[in-house]
Amino acid sequence: MSEKKATVIDALSVYFSSIFSFVFSFVRGIIVARFLGPTNFGFWKAVELIQQYHQFSTLGTQNGMSRDIPLYIGKGEEKKAEQIKNLAFSQMFTLPLLVSLGIFIYSFFAHDTLLAFALRISSMTVFVGMIYALLFRVLESYKRFVLVSILTITGSIIFFVIDIILVIKFQIYGHLWALLCFQVIMVCLTLFFSKLRFHWEYSLKQIWGLIKVGFPIMLVGFAFLILTTVDRVLILKFLDLTQLGYYGLGLMVVGFMQMIPSSIGNVIYPRLNEQYGKHNSFESLERHALQPQLLLSIIMAVMLGGGLMFLGDIVKLILPQYQNGVSSALILMIGVCVMTANIFNTINRQFIYLSIQVLAITINLLVSWLLILMGWGIVGVAIGTAVAFITYKVINAGFTLWYLKKSFSGSLFYLYQIYFPLIYVVIMVVGFYNLLLPQLVFLTLGSQIASKLLFFSLIISPLVVVFIKRAEQIGLNLIVMFRKNGKGA
Repeated sequence: MSEKKATVIDALSVYFSSIFSFVFSFVRGIIVARFLGPTNFGFWKAVELIQQYHQFSTLGTQNGMSRDIPLYIGKGEEKKAEQIKNLAFSQMFTLPLLVSLGIFIYSFFAHDTLLAFALRISSMTVFVGMIYALLFRVLESYKRFVLVSILTITGSIIFFVIDIILVIKFQIYGHLWALLCFQVIMVCLTLFFSKLRFHWEYSLKQIWGLIKVGFPIMLVGFAFLILTTVDRVLILKFLDLTQLGYYGLGLMVVGFMQMIPSSIGNVIYPRLNEQYGKHNSFESLERHALQPQLLLSIIMAVMLGGGLMFLGDIVKLILPQYQNGVSSALILMIGVCVMTANIFNTINRQFIYLSIQVLAITINLLVSWLLILMGWGIVGVAIGTAVAFITYKVINAGFTLWYLKKSFSGSLFYLYQIYFPLIYVVIMVVGFYNLLLPQLVFLTLGSQIASKLLFFSLIISPLVVVFIKRAEQIGLNLIVMFRKNGKGA
């Protein structure tokens, strides 16, 4: 099978599994938020920070593994790739395990009963979750995306059932137990179906070599996590758990929206590294780095339009206790849906990536802090976060285009292609709410929603046409692809 066909099949399998997971996660998230209420939901979002930051106890070994396995496969050095896999696995039982034990011991000094329980469960959840993440990273590095997609769908169903049952019965305690149970089950299923086998291979010299590769990438990931969590820290510092619960509505929505580009990115990343390993040139990365964003930008524009049009109605009907979080959620969606392109981890230019992130974090802190002081609350935090994300992504895309040696006019045209769909959708939706909706106040709620559906269908129709044309232009016309009987390009 040609690389082009394999990429299409992998992308489609990941895309459909992402859609499936999106639906299940969305429904599960709504049910969990409804049963927990804003305050407990805010508590969960705070505890989630522990689980997110624990991943950096690997010191970058998993990041180095994700980069180097495809790189060595591209060079034809499969034994070296296998060795790297075992080194990353062995390192899991050193510092990451010690940090988990430290969290468990610290839980006995917590004065709050719920916090103590959450810390004990989290100490186990973070370690099992890192093993689960390692297994998926290995499968993705070896480009076994069909299996990853099957496991993603299976995991979505399992977590949905476990989480709903335990949350209904035990509220926040049930949610914490559900995450641990889900990850244990998925580790077992992944090992069984993938047939992955690991061997203890611990060499400080070799692990240090893996850390030298992965630590700069991990720093980039660490900075990105700060960028995506500084809003929660500010809310915890200056506001309260209930406000974080309201803000959590937006975090939940944008988390769902990011699933598709994140999953497609997981397909592209090993191919970028493999291509760079084969050709050792920036130009060889252009097809994988730039073209997927042309399609993703339209997908995200459609999702953004749907969110801007209907999120308020959905929350009013299903999660009325979270209506105070709708405005901040809408603002966050705009910032997250802006697309970018990035090759810096692949070409070892993490300093550029990190510098852009530090700039974005600074913007987020300053803007959010000032708006909180001015009394804007979580809406101000959302504005700061959205501005920071837009800055980060646009600059990122600009530097990527510069490294790929795109002409100035070519770079401007590419940026126009990936950003105009979002600008178009925002303008149309804002126009609808300011010009047309006031004329429909005499209609019933059902008729207003029907009017919104009709208008939404009209504004996305041109985007569908552009999507099809772009797919044909970059060689993703599936009918033509699967009629070919040759061995591919």
